[in-house]
Amino acid sequence: MTGMSEEITAAAVRILGTEEELLPALCTAAEAGLRARLRRDVDPEKECRECFVMAAALVAASTLLSAQAQGVTDFDAGQVSLRLKDPGDSMVRGALYMLTPWMEADTCFMGVRA
Repeated sequence: MTGMSEEITAAAVRILGTEEELLPALCTAAEAGLRARLRRDVDPEKECRECFVMAAALVAASTLLSAQAQGVTDFDAGQVSLRLKDPGDSMVRGALYMLTPWMEADTCFMGVRA
């Protein structure tokens, strides 16, 4: 692992409150995925290190939590109640939001007929 990977893993452990066997691999994958979304002129180790480390840690932690979630946690038939459990979705959105200033702009076509 690189120095940054170790920082990301340590941050993910702090987020989760526990160390999981798959966490280093998930952190490496999160780091690679987020690096690919940055603009080409951005070096995350120099320009946005703290944000990048936290964002990658959030993505890795959310991936682990989503994998561990069993989907439906409660179901009541009385007045119909259903609770879904996926804590990771908002964590990934937060991670991407943190890196927005350094990310490639998304392309959006509005009003274009296919």
